[in-house]
Amino acid sequence: MNQAGHDQRLQGSVLVADDVDIMRVTCQRALEREGLEVVTVASGREALKALDLRRFEVAVLDIRMPGISGVELLKMIRGRGNPGEIILMTAYADAGVAEEALNFGASAILIKPFEDIRALVETVKNCLARVRLCQGNSNASQGLEPVLLNAGLLDEDQVARALAEATATGKSFRASVIALGLADEDEINWAVANFLDISYVRLTEEMLDHDLIKNFPPRLAREYRCIPLFKSGSALHLVTADPFQPGAVKAISEALEVEAVFALADEGEIQRLFTRFYGSPGVRPLADWANRMPALETSERASALAEILAAGELTEVGRLALEPIGRDSYNLEFKATIKARSE
Repeated sequence: MNQAGHDQRLQGSVLVADDVDIMRVTCQRALEREGLEVVTVASGREALKALDLRRFEVAVLDIRMPGISGVELLKMIRGRGNPGEIILMTAYADAGVAEEALNFGASAILIKPFEDIRALVETVKNCLARVRLCQGNSNASQGLEPVLLNAGLLDEDQVARALAEATATGKSFRASVIALGLADEDEINWAVANFLDISYVRLTEEMLDHDLIKNFPPRLAREYRCIPLFKSGSALHLVTADPFQPGAVKAISEALEVEAVFALADEGEIQRLFTRFYGSPGVRPLADWANRMPALETSERASALAEILAAGELTEVGRLALEPIGRDSYNLEFKATIKARSE
C-alpha cells in the first residue's frame, strides 16, 4: 500500500476547553500527534478570549465548566455567526442537554472518559472534512478524501493515484476519481450524502411543486443554486448539487422564515431543471463565480465565460483582440471590468 497514505497528517486548528487538566493534556497530545494545531483553555471565558483573537476550525468544549458552560458557550459562538464545527464532551448523559446542544448546532456529543481516544480523533477528523467541503476547496481532496475512504469507495493507494492525477492534469480530485474509473458520480454522491446525513434524491420534474417554485425568490435560487422541493410544516425542503455552500441554510431560513433543509441531487438533473424554471445558470452571482474560478476545469471554462458575461455588465474593456486561427475558429483575448447586474 502506498506509504504516502499512511504518512499523511491532518491540517487544521482546534480549540479545546475543559477545566480538568488531565483531559486537556490528553486531548491535546492525541490531536497534535495527527498534525493538528491545538490551543487549550480551562474555562468558557478563556475560550471566548481565544476566539476573539483568531478563528478555529473545530472547537471541543466540555459541557460542565465553571462560569460559562459548554452549552452556553456553544450558543454564544453560534450567536456570533461562527461557522466552525463544535464538539461537546460530557461525563453526564443528559438527553435534554444533548437535544438542546444539537438544536444549537453542535456537530457531535462525546461521552468521557473515552474508552478509546481515537473516538475524539475520528470525530475531529470528520468535522475538519466538513469544514473543507464547505470552504469549497479548489481541489476538494481534503474534504472528499476522508469521505470516500470512510465509505470504502477508495483505499489509500487509490486516493494517492487520484491526487497524482489531479496534480498532473489540473482536474479536481472528484473529477480525477471519476476519470480513473475509481468511483462514479452516483457513488460519490451517495457517500457525500451519507457523510453529511442528508437525503440523496433522483430528481425529476414530476417531484416538484410548481406553485412552490413560482413563489420561491429567484434571487435565492440563483445565489445558492437550489430548487424548492416541498414544504412540510415549518420546514422547506430544497434540492441542490452543492450542499456545502456556507450560509445557504441560514440565509434562506431567515429570508423566508422557514427551516431550510437541503437534499443532494445529481448536477446534471439540477442544471436541466434549474434552466427550465429559472433560465440560464449564467445569472449565478459574480461573487460566487470569483470563488469558483480556481476549481474550474479546462472543459468548463467556455460555458463559464458565457455565464459570467450574462451575469454582469462590461463597464470598461482594456484589451480586445479577435484573430482567425482556422476555418470558423478564432482566438479571442480581452481584459475588461465587469459589474454585477442588479436584479
